[in-house]
Amino acid sequence: KRKAASATRTPVRRAQAAASRQRERNSAPATPTASELAAARAAALNEAKLGYRAMPSQTTLRSGASPLDTSQTVNVVPEQVLKDQLPRNLDDALVNVSGITQANTLAGTQDAVMRRGFGDNRDGSIMRNGLPLVQGRSLNAAVESVEVLKGPASLLYGIMDPGGIVNTISKAVTAPFALLGNLFGGGKELSTAPFDAGSHAVNTEAEERLKAIAKALSERPALKLEITGWADPDTDRPALKRAALNRKLRALKAKDLAARNVSNTDNVTVTPQEYPALLARAYKAEKFDKPKNAIGFAKDLPVPDMEKLMLDSTTVGNDDLTALGNQRAQAVEQWLITNGKIPGERMFIVAAKTGAPVAQEGKEVSPGRVDFSLR
Repeated sequence: KRKAASATRTPVRRAQAAASRQRERNSAPATPTASELAAARAAALNEAKLGYRAMPSQTTLRSGASPLDTSQTVNVVPEQVLKDQLPRNLDDALVNVSGITQANTLAGTQDAVMRRGFGDNRDGSIMRNGLPLVQGRSLNAAVESVEVLKGPASLLYGIMDPGGIVNTISKAVTAPFALLGNLFGGGKELSTAPFDAGSHAVNTEAEERLKAIAKALSERPALKLEITGWADPDTDRPALKRAALNRKLRALKAKDLAARNVSNTDNVTVTPQEYPALLARAYKAEKFDKPKNAIGFAKDLPVPDMEKLMLDSTTVGNDDLTALGNQRAQAVEQWLITNGKIPGERMFIVAAKTGAPVAQEGKEVSPGRVDFSLR
């Protein structure tokens, strides 16, 4: 009997011990594997290297071409180098750039550098974001990087001697998208991306702006993007009603094609010749009150009258507008991930908003749009 009782308790004890060991494993943090540690070290090293990456801006090259595709020589002192060296002035910042020597600074009141033996303190060769600088000293807390364009390419800036120019690039602090537009977007305003009324598809104009934003984010890995979708009741609501009507007509045509054993009904389009007959069928199927003739039957109406009655009976609420705003933000995020190669963790979608755009002086704002802000 004693042996039988012991044999009965043994499996129970084993199960209890196994459950206890499993609880201990679950409560203890998992030890990283060798491959996970190597991946973490590689990611940290890559992040550090990005800070020293020397990629000149479009204002210095006067084009969006890669330095590898041009014959111009550009030396860049990136932001991380400026943070490491803490230069007091432009001369200190350029100490490691070959061919650059200090000229007469007028007792330290002017920036003055000689480039390949050319230049003085009044030749206009020191720029801020590609524009001539009128201040005596150009290096301050607002400068993100310093770029030196060497050789006769200085003619691009109207400077006759072949030494080159020095271009200081500002940080994107005030009016960041206006600055990014000048640096990467050919002067375009990049704070918004317009959308067609009632649509969340990225159109040509929005795509051009997204290309510039993707380039800016690629060259500035510390920036993060907030995306806010907007929908305008005055323009998007009628367009959404029209889209709902068109979906009903396409559904009728797809049903007809399926009845004729046509397999591919995914991309159905309604031709102008088919539109009146399909509209009449859709109108007949509607449940709202219709105008009647003398004997009490629904009257035959012309196409514009049927359209108006069907559009008036279609309800597009505030939730539909909010959903459209969210769809626009998601479409932009997906474009930047797929086409712009921007990691998704650098973008944040903010709750969609509805309302008419606020007019801004000198800036055209699209009613249906996506707004951007930087973190």
